Amino acid sequence: MEKSQRSVETMIAAADVLFTYVEDMIHAPANASLNTSALPKEFVKLGKNLEFLFKQISETRVFAKELAAGNLDCAPAAPDNEMTAPLKNLHASLKHLTWQTQHISKGDYSQRIAFMDNFSHAFNNIIEHLDRQREHSLDELREALQRAEEARERAEEASRAKTIFLANMNHEMRTPLNTILGIAEIQLMDETLSPGQQDVFLRINNSGGLLLNIINHLLDLFKMEPEKVELALAEYEFRSGWLGKESTENMTQLSIDKEMHTKSAKLMREYMPYASVLVVDDVESNLYVARGLLSPYGLSSDTAMSGFEAIDKIRNGNVYDIIFMDYMMPEMDGIETFNKIRDMGYEKPIVALTANTVVGQAEMFLSKGFDSFLSKPIDVTVLNDVLNRFIRDKQMPEVIEEARASRPLTVDAAPKTAQSVDIDPNLLTIFVRDVKRVLPTFEKALKNIDTISDKDLRLFTIDVHAMKSALVNVNENALSATAAGLEAAGKNGDKKMISATLPRFFNDLSALIEKFTPDEDENCETADENPEYLAKQLFVFKKECENYNKKGAKTIIAELCRKQCSRKTKELFSAFSEYLLHGDFEEAAAKAQEFAESLVMKTTLTTGLRPK
Repeated sequence: MEKSQRSVETMIAAADVLFTYVEDMIHAPANASLNTSALPKEFVKLGKNLEFLFKQISETRVFAKELAAGNLDCAPAAPDNEMTAPLKNLHASLKHLTWQTQHISKGDYSQRIAFMDNFSHAFNNIIEHLDRQREHSLDELREALQRAEEARERAEEASRAKTIFLANMNHEMRTPLNTILGIAEIQLMDETLSPGQQDVFLRINNSGGLLLNIINHLLDLFKMEPEKVELALAEYEFRSGWLGKESTENMTQLSIDKEMHTKSAKLMREYMPYASVLVVDDVESNLYVARGLLSPYGLSSDTAMSGFEAIDKIRNGNVYDIIFMDYMMPEMDGIETFNKIRDMGYEKPIVALTANTVVGQAEMFLSKGFDSFLSKPIDVTVLNDVLNRFIRDKQMPEVIEEARASRPLTVDAAPKTAQSVDIDPNLLTIFVRDVKRVLPTFEKALKNIDTISDKDLRLFTIDVHAMKSALVNVNENALSATAAGLEAAGKNGDKKMISATLPRFFNDLSALIEKFTPDEDENCETADENPEYLAKQLFVFKKECENYNKKGAKTIIAELCRKQCSRKTKELFSAFSEYLLHGDFEEAAAKAQEFAESLVMKTTLTTGLRPK
């Protein structure tokens, strides 16, 4: 009886332990603990099953908690935990729904779900609504883009028209006035003019300068931003009154005090044999004109046809009182060349040159570090001011006085260019070389304008810019205006304008080559030549080259060019001029000796006598 009683008590105690374990499993999982080895054997299996159940409930509880917190990346319960099967299905559905939502956010509105009953229906309705809204928005966006494209095309067309208008205004109005002023300036350099003639040219110079000033002010009223043109009416009214006042005051001053006005108007050029300048320009005719404008000052002028050549001259130790630097040059433009020269430690003045006379241009160059700015065609008054400011005003008074005392009675006059009635034949020859240099670029653009690369379009723009100033040098002002329009089109990437304008421009340039090339018999080898005289002069030319006397060598070639001779000989003279331009004295001397010796041999064979 006692044994049976103990057995019942043991069973009750075991049941209490198991009940407490189950109660803790549900209400206090952290306290749930069961030692199955201490249970009666009849309860061991039940205890182990309860432990397994507690493990499954714990995994389910953790899994459900992670899902409730939105952690879809949590680890699922063990595969043998069938209790979590519904939660696993929900987990998979939520992950797939998340994936679909991400695709919808990227614009894939084809996503649909069919595994969540009412929720699926609501979700699919939302997607369909979003899809319809997107299509509506896209339609509105397409219409807005179309309107924007049409507005952009209208703006570009207006910009093209504005650019062409300004380019034409600039050249059609300024160029004739520059011609008038240039003629007057060149004539005023002639000290043999009578007082009456001087008075006439002074009046022309004064009136032309006043008119050019008015035109400059009017053109400045246009705001030159790429996207718009504004005419400031208030500023226009103010300037109109100011210009009228200035005109009256100038005319009054001209009539009241003729002597004072004459002294202020006539350009007084200092003689500066102590100075040297370098002109950098990729257009040979521009260099020729620049040297001519500088020649009355008696200074030493050197030239370079590229930024690379200019840098080499500085690297070789050359120092100049002023470097005149063209802005638009192929491969290395004026600003890049300027920066490289400054990086070498060169501190002497560098003045920018450009044919683009637009508002703000001078300020741009000054902000880049240039010491001053000159527009092309070069205004001789501005050039004179620059030379005085950067050369004369930096000299000791005794140096200036000594130079003035040594000034020859006559000095070399400026070359005959567009500012002259007759154009210098040497300038025409050089101009033809300039045109032949750029024609291949223009021909390439003609053939491939629709597919032209950015690099070739930039080269086209630079070369047509070069022609803009070169054409002014030979009095082809209308063609220069066309070049200005093509330059603007090149900068704006306006291929339609280039395609419409370039063919005629190309033909006109080709016609100029024929026009400015002497019409001679190509088969005539000795047309009125004097081989003996020519040989003697060439030997003298060789001597001057060996002594690096550019001025003396140029004088001989200029004299020979005035003689009647064959085209072959004239082409050789042109080559000599080009050698001198680039400072190739050794090559010029060698070619001169070779040609001179051939002439000596020809004379010997013809007459049997060797020239003296």
